[in-house]
Amino acid sequence: MGEKQIILDFESVILGAELFDSSIAAGFEENLPYTVNLEQWGDKLYGPIGFNLGEENPVPEIPPGGIAYTNNSNYVCIFFGQTLAWSVEYIGQIKGDNWKKPIENSSIKSVTISEKQKLNAFSLRHTIQNFSVNYNKIRGALVDTSCGTGNKIC
Repeated sequence: MGEKQIILDFESVILGAELFDSSIAAGFEENLPYTVNLEQWGDKLYGPIGFNLGEENPVPEIPPGGIAYTNNSNYVCIFFGQTLAWSVEYIGQIKGDNWKKPIENSSIKSVTISEKQKLNAFSLRHTIQNFSVNYNKIRGALVDTSCGTGNKIC
């Protein structure tokens, strides 16, 4: 599989991460994207993903910014220095020191985990076209023809 780039979108904070080369990480990747309702316990955020990915090589320690899976309730866990209650599958890591940001924001209640999309000329052109179409639809809805010309927003 190789290391897979993913995005963790906490709404107020978006972080890049990578999934490691393991069968549990591959199973996790297969079911992307996830929107996970999060709970906080100490310096850990966790929530159910709805899939049992099994067990391969559980470890008793995860470094800060580590992403883990446990088949104990099928949770994804994001660690910020918390001591583990039981061994988990270490499946990925948040890049750099940005892992501190989510734990500093106590209002975070969910995360969307998705594959990092590669930006290429086609996808960029498609995004711009969609923006233009949507902008024109919204602008058209706001134009009031009673203004006389129909060309300005009243």
